Amino acid sequence: MNLDELRLSWKREISILESDVDMVNRINSLVEETKKFSAKLTRRDLRETIVCIIVAPMIIYELAYTTSVLSQIGYALILLTIICVLLLLWRTRRPKYDPCSSIETFLIAEISNIKKQISLARNSLWWYLAPLFIGQVLQVLGNSLERSGSIQFSSRTIIYLFVCGVIFAGIHFFNLRSIKNELTPMLKKAEKRLVELEGTFSEN
Repeated sequence: MNLDELRLSWKREISILESDVDMVNRINSLVEETKKFSAKLTRRDLRETIVCIIVAPMIIYELAYTTSVLSQIGYALILLTIICVLLLLWRTRRPKYDPCSSIETFLIAEISNIKKQISLARNSLWWYLAPLFIGQVLQVLGNSLERSGSIQFSSRTIIYLFVCGVIFAGIHFFNLRSIKNELTPMLKKAEKRLVELEGTFSEN
């Protein structure tokens, strides 16, 4: 989607904005930026969905055949997290709206979408990373209990859990950096364009 494709549908807004070349250019820039952002989200959702679809049957298999209650709880927690990931990705898809209705509708919808993505990334520690890590810890300890009859923290177990923790911490850091460097600036830009647009229309 770009501004030229929407000119016919946004005729009233464009006719008002034609006198403000800078405003047209800023909106056009935002449209292109949100288009790239949408493509990035689509790739991310597809990647996460594929991983979940591949991993889920493996977790179900382990859950069905393990005899350790601790491991069963861990696998169940991981499986529930996978389901939660799929549901949240589906619920936070780009909002449905008619892009041809008005520029204002477009901006409001994009602001809503960006806010949802910020919330998703900011809270990923609680709905995504922490449950996966806890499930992994329970699964590893349960397997140790099943093999030796007691929970043992071998050097291999400690290293494995440490590496998992570092990976999850890295993902959380990446999400926070994405909020700061990409999502928040985009949100401020969209909100500023909306305020400018409403100010322009109120003057005409």
